[in-house]
Amino acid sequence: MLRIAPTRSGSPTLYCNERSVHSTYDPLREADRFVRENLRGMRPDCVVVLGPGLGYIVNAVRERFPDARPVSLHLSEEVFQLATAKPQAAWHPGSSEALATFLDKHIKEFDLEGLRVLEWLPCIRSFPEQYRQIVMVFDQHVRELRGSVATTSAMGRTWVRNSLHNFLGIDAIIRSVPVCSNRPTLIVASGPSLDGLVPTIREAAERMNLWALPSAVSFLLTSGILPDAVVLTDPGYYAMAHLHPARGMDIPLIIPLSAATGAWKLTGRIQLISQGTFHETGLLSACGLRLQTLPALGTVAASAMMLAQMLVGGEVYFCGLDFCYRDILSHAKPSVFDTLLRLQEDRLRPHYGLSFEAAMTRAPTRINGSRTCLPLQTYAGWFRRCGEGAVRCNPSDMEVPGMRTMQAQEFRRKVLTRWTTPKESPDPQREAYPDLRRRRAIARRLIHTWRTVLGEAMVRIDAARTAEPLFEDPRATRLCYYLDLPSLMRLKSNLRCADRKEALAAARTLLNKSSSFLERLLRMVG
Repeated sequence: MLRIAPTRSGSPTLYCNERSVHSTYDPLREADRFVRENLRGMRPDCVVVLGPGLGYIVNAVRERFPDARPVSLHLSEEVFQLATAKPQAAWHPGSSEALATFLDKHIKEFDLEGLRVLEWLPCIRSFPEQYRQIVMVFDQHVRELRGSVATTSAMGRTWVRNSLHNFLGIDAIIRSVPVCSNRPTLIVASGPSLDGLVPTIREAAERMNLWALPSAVSFLLTSGILPDAVVLTDPGYYAMAHLHPARGMDIPLIIPLSAATGAWKLTGRIQLISQGTFHETGLLSACGLRLQTLPALGTVAASAMMLAQMLVGGEVYFCGLDFCYRDILSHAKPSVFDTLLRLQEDRLRPHYGLSFEAAMTRAPTRINGSRTCLPLQTYAGWFRRCGEGAVRCNPSDMEVPGMRTMQAQEFRRKVLTRWTTPKESPDPQREAYPDLRRRRAIARRLIHTWRTVLGEAMVRIDAARTAEPLFEDPRATRLCYYLDLPSLMRLKSNLRCADRKEALAAARTLLNKSSSFLERLLRMVG
């Protein structure tokens, strides 16, 4: 995304006199000059106008870039009502729809590659506070989209491969982890603020539903606390490494199929959830399974919170949800990351020095006694928008507006004292699940379907001698999105920049590479 601040393209006087009697000032010409100067040499796909005033800038964008989609973010409801040009995607402070919800609808991950932002200074100067609030929400939205694109680019194929591995490897599932539906849920993350909370968490384990994130498992088990369930959504190596201390223990595990492979070998019972991705849906629907569905949220803490609200209801509390380092400490000890640093230390590079170096590199921004970074701030920003209703117990210095905070003493006095008897959790019931032979048949059939979709897309682009038919087929686009998102984004850029010959060659390469990956998956299934 490129944000373009105006230079000398206007002033508050010009803005106030857009409809004045001064014949020397032509607002249409001024708006066209502003767009021409600030988008020179570009071929935008989506243009966001911050403070579009009376709409002349929107008209200029439409005239110069008829294929671009304008999105208007007005700073004033009154000015919005007076605007002469209002695109279909337009928001103002008086709208009944929250800005975050509006952005979720109109600016998607795929829009980032061709997104440009224009900021009209006269409006910004007239409504500085509204501008500040809108920019904060908009920047958070773009950071989340960038994080999602980066994650999908790196892990898309892993998610698909993991889904097939886990689908074939899991032999039995339960309908739901044991929960006490009339009591609140405490979710334990692994932030350094966990230090000193062991007595509180131990008492909560006897009276509340106690869930853990994978990175907190080692801390809890070392403290002699057994969680009721562990929520695991991450697909990578470290997610599995965090669970190794629980090997052989009958701790229920809540996972989507795309989570780290083999986690079901370490603990006891498995509850499957669906994140609604095409590969999970294809496998699960063929089995006739109707599971609890929640979107992929980019952070396991958010998934655990939403799942607790769905499955258990009632209040949700967090411990160790810090969004920051405490000085150079990133996690409560013991931690897999701390162990890895100890394995790297030597006489010239002691553990303390390695910890300092990691903190300076990964969390360079210092706030009071804490350290943070852009990913952690993005992580906190998600809870700022969607964490309402959850409470952080004994939190770090990193504030999250919208989430209530509660010190440990207050938590024990106001929450734990309400439940004087130990909790009683029902025994989980097993869910019907197909045998291995049927699971292999389902997986093979689904992969053959995906290969057919890619083959048909290849035939259409060869017949049309252009890559455009690939984007007209949502099934093919969705497959390529997960199997090779970087190539798909470059292909979209090539098409927008009118480099059709190169785009056609790139589309063929993309489809061939994706088809080869599916062929390897087919051999893996057997």
